Amino acid sequence: MPQNKQRKKMIRLSTIAILLFFLTPAQINAWWPFGPSNSDDCILKYQKEAKCERASILINIACKCKFDPENCASNRVNRSMLMDAGFSDTEINAYFSKNKSSPVWDCILDNIGNAQNDSAANAIFNSCVSKYNK
Repeated sequence: MPQNKQRKKMIRLSTIAILLFFLTPAQINAWWPFGPSNSDDCILKYQKEAKCERASILINIACKCKFDPENCASNRVNRSMLMDAGFSDTEINAYFSKNKSSPVWDCILDNIGNAQNDSAANAIFNSCVSKYNK
């Protein structure tokens, strides 16, 4: 019986060792259960997924707002980035007046990497805002 326990333990350790050998650091990081702990880590994690300029801008804003919600709406950089991305002043004001919660930012970050162009990035952005601002 003790040999059976030892054998199972060795199989488990061997499996873990093999998995760690074949996984890249990016794959291991993706499994990290706690996610980024600040806006810089967030930007580093999600920015590499951006496939268009608007997605990149929205990732920057979502990361900054997720980790500093009090300064998010008043931040002129965020506002100018959204204006550069083609959002109107009215849309920006309405957006920032409603979005102080993390689920909106998480939704954007979880989905924006799949946006192939600016229109798709806008659709994801608007869907996340609509979903969490009911």
